[in-house]
Amino acid sequence: MVKAFSIISAVCALGLSVLVNAVPFEKRGGSFNPQCNNNVVLYWGQDSAANGNLPLQGRLKEYCDGNSDIIVLAFMTNFHDSTGNPALNFANQCEPSSAFPGTNLLHCPAIGADIKYCQSQGKIVLLSLGGWTSETTAPDANSFADLLWNLFGEGSSKTRPFDDALIDGFDWDIEHAPGVDISAVANRLATHYKSGKKKYYTTIAPFCSGLSTQSYNADFLKNVYVDFIWPQFYNDWCSNAYYGKQAAPGQYYMNYVDWHKWATGGGNPNKNVKLYVGGLAGDHAGNPNDFLGVSATTNQLSSLQKDFPETFGGAMYWDASYAYGQTPNYAGLAKSAMAGGASCKAGRPPKVTNTETATKTSTKTKTHKRKTKTATATDIGTPTSTTADVGGPTPTPTTGSCSQSGQAICSQPGKADGYSQCVNGNWIPRACGPGTVCVQNDSSSISCGFTDGIRSNFQLPIEAGPEKIAKNPLEENPNFPPLQTFRPM
Repeated sequence: MVKAFSIISAVCALGLSVLVNAVPFEKRGGSFNPQCNNNVVLYWGQDSAANGNLPLQGRLKEYCDGNSDIIVLAFMTNFHDSTGNPALNFANQCEPSSAFPGTNLLHCPAIGADIKYCQSQGKIVLLSLGGWTSETTAPDANSFADLLWNLFGEGSSKTRPFDDALIDGFDWDIEHAPGVDISAVANRLATHYKSGKKKYYTTIAPFCSGLSTQSYNADFLKNVYVDFIWPQFYNDWCSNAYYGKQAAPGQYYMNYVDWHKWATGGGNPNKNVKLYVGGLAGDHAGNPNDFLGVSATTNQLSSLQKDFPETFGGAMYWDASYAYGQTPNYAGLAKSAMAGGASCKAGRPPKVTNTETATKTSTKTKTHKRKTKTATATDIGTPTSTTADVGGPTPTPTTGSCSQSGQAICSQPGKADGYSQCVNGNWIPRACGPGTVCVQNDSSSISCGFTDGIRSNFQLPIEAGPEKIAKNPLEENPNFPPLQTFRPM
């Protein structure tokens, strides 16, 4: 997951556009039930809607309606900065000028008030630690955990970002090797939870390949009692784009079945841990190839819900602003897709297969009152491949201040991976992924593509830092297609 401030256009195959209307649902307005298999999780705080030229992210409370169950505040981007405090970032909400004196720790009373409102509507609100651009170093695991409890839980501090509002737990979105023992931090927090006056939750958002490619997250999952796991089924060899494909040599596949086997095999101390399908709420929210259209989303969620009753908990979307900024509202789409099989009881042991079949259902969902655009995607969930075009307009100078928020300019179009982006009135240097070059699409948007004519072209979202994508163990086959380099979350 990434911070998102502005617009970069993306190339994706056009598919079916469907307008979906509102439908009431029995769980709406009630209290959150962790045993239900139709919960919807939304990350809020990084305004990915700006990537798709949609209305900017609204206040937190705008997303606490009948379409959502869990809201994850994104992010705590620095665990211990130069002032000795953590730092938060919520894009266009809670400005840096609001920081407590002598710190970079934001004071966000409006978010605090909205947390209380959302909780009054039966939602739980978590704070996510990490994100793609995060600094995850802290001097000591126990003292950091104690600080988190004092700032956001039932402890006490003079610098509480949300005043007296209490979050419902912490989410871990650690995408680089952390500078502190995150398992120790989480387990120390768990000791505080035992003395708390309410239920607190621990969640994690690993890469879908994370059990084998993120040793720190694998260790966390082995040693920390986790309530919910929402693997990021995008920007990876195991993404939603490959849903329905079999696990076979030389084949990418959406690996929910692997997570299910791990969870039911005692992989986590919580023998009843729930898995959520992490997805993109829009074609520009991440790698466009991994965004599923309306019918593919409906088929996927309803099928997984039916086939894996022991572990399936619902859907997670990156992010709220995109989900609500377009038509259909993807939070509502997911809620409706799971309505037919909704249950809040323990399921029977599922029959595990390597092929996850899909069954079409008609859906209706609630749309948001804000101005929206119609979502488009290939409903078959198959990524497209193109040869990188190294042409494009001549870039303009990118030093000092800028006025067009989101404008992106290649440093050397078609020759180098560097580019600059206009963020909050200043040019910020960026870089595409290793082995790619920056391609100037027009005067304000860029692509990052491979020039060897083999790998797929893709568009870079805001602050998609360079990273070698998780390696599929099946890729040892010399005939296996090369992976894209991409990491937007």
